[in-house]
Amino acid sequence: MKRLTAAAVFIAAMISMLYGGSISSSRQENGEIVLQSLSVADGKIVFRTETGGRTDRKSFRVNVKQVKDAAWRKKPHYRITIERVVPDYCKGSFIDGTLIEIDLEKEAGLKGDYTLTVTNMVYTQETDQGL
Repeated sequence: MKRLTAAAVFIAAMISMLYGGSISSSRQENGEIVLQSLSVADGKIVFRTETGGRTDRKSFRVNVKQVKDAAWRKKPHYRITIERVVPDYCKGSFIDGTLIEIDLEKEAGLKGDYTLTVTNMVYTQETDQGL
């Protein structure tokens, strides 16, 4: 039993080190979220996320870090992580979640030409389309 407990603690520590922070497992927890969908176009990030009915743009913070170790890049490169900062305790059930849009210039201060990496995991789900 002690070995099993030690193994579980070790695995949890390794996962935490790997991801470098806490990943939210539900809309009721703060932390980095797992996205249901993601697109980046025209200076905006648009993502779909879980909601119980009380999730909106103010529920999230966008952490932006400039990557300095990539001297070969001709444009600035940023690493972006989306975190939930306001839990959604509402009891509604919205299978498709809600769509959130973030303007990268207005809300994250990114201007001009740049590249970016969104570090959040994106959950993919197979749908039954009657085929």
